[in-house]
Amino acid sequence: MKMHRMNLKTVLSLCLCTALLLSGCQSTEGKERYRQAIESRQQITQENAAEAVELYERLYTRNAGDTEIAVKYAEALRKSGRPQQALTVLQPLADLQQNREPEMLLEYTAVNIALGRFMHAEHALSRFASLSEEQKKNHMPQALNLEGLILSAGGHHEEAEEKYRTALAEWSGDPSPVMNNLALCLAQQGAFDEAVELLREARLISPDGRMQQQNLILVEKLRAQAEGR
Repeated sequence: MKMHRMNLKTVLSLCLCTALLLSGCQSTEGKERYRQAIESRQQITQENAAEAVELYERLYTRNAGDTEIAVKYAEALRKSGRPQQALTVLQPLADLQQNREPEMLLEYTAVNIALGRFMHAEHALSRFASLSEEQKKNHMPQALNLEGLILSAGGHHEEAEEKYRTALAEWSGDPSPVMNNLALCLAQQGAFDEAVELLREARLISPDGRMQQQNLILVEKLRAQAEGR
């Protein structure tokens, strides 16, 4: 039984890490692409990340000093499974201690989590926490979700669950990534029924989400094993 629990924690931890893995333009066309890219800044998913990388790579090449473009390029790289490249993009910005852009600090946190650099992630999140309430107010759900990932990675599942639930209650946009994280956290604690329910709901919200589908299959199998079926 102890071996089963160890395998369960190992598998779910690996899934959690995987979950972590998704205007200076001169021409009129370039300006339009820039506008479209900025307008779509909340729309990068694992499913469209490769396309987003192509778009933001061109924009980043022309506007390397634009923090917003750099952050979105890094996000696209991370969600397409290239967190090391994302780190290369963000590191120069993160090294500037006077850089207090909340979006940059949170994406830098996410990239470090994806790479398993949890001390760096915690440091970046503490820099975010030091910002003014005005700077943080629209970003707290994302920060709570990232804090939950750090806590989960450290085995603090009950604390992580609290962060995920708060983030989910305040989330704007597609909540399926947070639901996925909360479901894995619950599964780590043996709450398979609620985990399955959350993942099924996430699938309805985001039917193209491969991660949610994969994790749903996994958690259902683990629930069956735990029940001796």
